Amino acid sequence: MADSRWADDALVEQWDLTELNDTALVERARAGEDRAIDVLLARYRNFARSKARSYFLVGSDKDDVVQEGMIGLFKAVRDFDTSQ
Repeated sequence: MADSRWADDALVEQWDLTELNDTALVERARAGEDRAIDVLLARYRNFARSKARSYFLVGSDKDDVVQEGMIGLFKAVRDFDTSQ
């Protein structure tokens, strides 16, 4: 059953999460909706990759740096302050 915040839509399970803003997705992710995390990670994957291109870690390849960026992105979702 959907959280009461989304109870106004009986088909919450079928919503296209890509239409939601970041704050709504973070709230859903914190409520345990894994698909919301997936949407956020997909939304910002190219940004993380573009930032990773400008960094170099000794003994690492490009994929390692991109993975570090994705971990940072996941932590940003976890720590995002929805009150601001």
